[in-house]
Parts: sequence; C-alpha cells; structure tokens
Amino acid sequence: MHRQSGPLSQQAAALLLGMSALAFSADPALAQEAEPATLPTGWSEVLDRLSFHGDFRFRSEADWQRPSGPDRWRARLRLRLGADYSVSDDLLAGARLTTGPQDKARDTNATLGDDFSKIQLNLDRLFLRWTPEGPHPLEVTLGKFGHPFHRNPIYDELVWYSDVQPEGFVVGDSLSDLGGLDQLRGQAGYYVFRERAQGDVRIGVAEVLASERFSSNTRGNASLAWYGYDNASSHPDATTRNYQILDGIADVSTELAGLPWCFAAEAITNLASSGEKGRGWALGFSCGAARAPGDWRAYYQYQEVGDDAVFSPVASGDLLIEHNFRGHVANLDLVLMEGVTLRTRLLTSEPLDPDLMGGFYETSTRLRVELNVKF
Repeated sequence: MHRQSGPLSQQAAALLLGMSALAFSADPALAQEAEPATLPTGWSEVLDRLSFHGDFRFRSEADWQRPSGPDRWRARLRLRLGADYSVSDDLLAGARLTTGPQDKARDTNATLGDDFSKIQLNLDRLFLRWTPEGPHPLEVTLGKFGHPFHRNPIYDELVWYSDVQPEGFVVGDSLSDLGGLDQLRGQAGYYVFRERAQGDVRIGVAEVLASERFSSNTRGNASLAWYGYDNASSHPDATTRNYQILDGIADVSTELAGLPWCFAAEAITNLASSGEKGRGWALGFSCGAARAPGDWRAYYQYQEVGDDAVFSPVASGDLLIEHNFRGHVANLDLVLMEGVTLRTRLLTSEPLDPDLMGGFYETSTRLRVELNVKF
C-alpha cells in the first residue's frame, strides 16, 4: 500500500505560502517583486489525492394536522461538506460534516428562530473503503458511511432514511454478464445501532440486486434487502418485539414520447410480525430529468406502511406519521442554473388504524419548498 511522504512542516509551509500570496495580491508593489509561490512536492501530491463535495439547502416547511401538536411553519437550513482522500489506488478515506443536532440521526437541519443561536456542525461520515484489484469488483466499507443498498428511485425513504448514516461494515461483490443479466450484485454487513451495558441494538443487513438493460433506452433493476434487528424491542420507539424486514424493489427506466420515465414498486414485510401490521407497499412514477438548466422532473408515489413494517428510528423521517399510515408524495424539481434546483414537495399521511394513535384520524399534510445548491 502506498503511503504519503513528506513531513508536517511541508504542509505548514504550504499554508504560509498561500497566506503570503494573498498578502502580495493586496499590494501591487509587493506582487510585482514576488516570485510565484509553489507548493512543496509532498503537499501537491496530497492535493491531487483529495476531492471535495457538498451542498446547501434552504427549506420552507408548513405542517397541518400534526399528530404531535398544533399546525406550524418553520424555515430550516442544511449544509453538508465532504472530503475523500485516495490513500492508495485501492483504499479511500472519507469524511463529511453536516448541520443538525448530534443526537438525532435522521435530522440534518438547523431550524431558524432560536434566538439567533449558533448552528451545530457535526461529523456524520468517517469511513474507509477498500476496493482491491481482482477478477471481481469487491468492495469493503467500514466506519460511519452512507447506506449503500439500492433505493427506490421515486421516493426512497420508507425503510431506511437517506440522512441516517449507519456505523459498522458492509462487504459487496458483483458479477457481470451472468445468465443474461448485465449485473448481479450482493452485499452484506453488520451495523451497531445502540451500544449499551444492557439493551444493545444491532442490525444485520444483506441485499441482492439484479440489473438488466433491455434496450438502448430501457433498463430495469430488482433488489431484495434484509434487515435483521437484534434486541430492537429495547428501543422506546419499537412497536413490536422483533424486526426481520424484507424490502423488495423493482423499477424500470425508459423513454416515452421523448421524455424519460421511471416506474417503481416496493414491497415491505416484517417476517416477525403477523397480519397487515407487518406489511407495507408503494407504487410510483416519475417523468423528466433534472440535469441541466431548464430541466424539470416530477414524481408521485402512493404508499401504505403497517405499524410493525418498519423500524421508525431509521425510517421515513419526512412524513408526519412514520408508520401505521397510508399517504401520498408528490414532487416537482426545476433546475434554475448549474447546480441550483428549486424543489416543491407535498406529503400527506393518515392512520391505517386510528386506535393505534389514540383515536387520531386526521390527514396530516406537509408542504416543502426548497432551494438546493450543489458544489
């Protein structure tokens, strides 16, 4: 494995050179006399191996008929800053900072209006990813990282919320051109959700994903994921004693009338729960593609999720009712300029069984208007 050379003093020298360059640019006379600053060789190699990514979001959000309180409106900010470093050709180290409270895995937002208090910034990713050379694209990720399973391409938050960054490890491998399939990929891992002297909660995860290109503009995916929770009943938000969740997703992307379309279906079953309470499903479609300025993408999805079908601490953080609900999600994205998207999203949910919510039977509605900037 290749390791970076060069003492720490070279890095400090590079920083001083950069500060000196700023000072010279402020004084034309000094700028004329100064020679161009160059970075030490070791530090230049570090920068070549380093990449950055991030995004900023401003959200306006209105809620009506909340199960937990009165109607409200709030403005929220989110900032995420990530960096990846190629330690060697087959080893990557990554980290990411994000806004949001430290003790809420699903929340990456800073809500405005708290007496102008400061915004928290926390580390939500810190991982190593090893991809050794070989006949198969093996990938091993450990630390705190983004959940790597295939996601519903319409609305993907029902079983595992995208802002939840698991902690543990995942190992994956792929086979190409197997039995007529373009790709067959398998992954398995182990997450440590809660570490306590008593009442540990851990999650075994596994997934199989098959992908096939049927024509030049039509592609399909089918995945089946398993989430096995150990001792989940010790968590105060658990609705049943155990969770053994199967999540199946099938989607097809194609082109119709000159526009890109996607159709998706999702089926959720908690094998450890009997009856309708342990099941959920979703159907949705999208039209358009939000890639370049002037582009748009719209989508709609209907879903029903039983009371025991998902483990709510890691699932469905967008809807006002997180389980035991039926509801709709409608979304429109408009690309205003390169890297800038305006999003409008409407989410509704109502209880499948009002008795499980103390007789609450209203339809809860959430409207969001967001400005997203990627850089």
